[in-house]
Amino acid sequence: MDNLLQQITKWAEEKMEGTDLFIVSTKSNNDGSKLNIFVDGDEGVNINKVSEISRYISHMVDENITSEKKFVFEISSPGVDAPLLLLRQYPKHVGRKLKIELKDGGEVKGELSAIDGDELTILSEEKVKVGKKKKMETIEEKINFNNINEAKVLISFK
Repeated sequence: MDNLLQQITKWAEEKMEGTDLFIVSTKSNNDGSKLNIFVDGDEGVNINKVSEISRYISHMVDENITSEKKFVFEISSPGVDAPLLLLRQYPKHVGRKLKIELKDGGEVKGELSAIDGDELTILSEEKVKVGKKKKMETIEEKINFNNINEAKVLISFK
């Protein structure tokens, strides 16, 4: 079934060629009866784009796969609660708050303010004691993408 996932992934890549869409990840369950391909886009991905890819793959499966073993494939976006896996996913989240777990065990929460190559700039606020009072101070932190274990966008309903 790994070959089947590879073939379906190839067809998805063919359909997305020349667009701003890209594959974030793929997976299959243990027996290969369910295949998932998660796609995203530089400007996001909508249901119409996902449907186009799904219809194309369905057509290709019907024309090219003669397997007696039944399987289901799903094409979807990773979802708002999924971690950001690729550097390419970050630019569209500039201005949003992220929770970043670092490979060294540290954690950073703050607003993604810029990306330069593989370096992210995160702005966070910290209470700093000034005399007898505390005030909020903005801290700028540079994080190399390769030092990130997991990053998630913090959803705000404000």
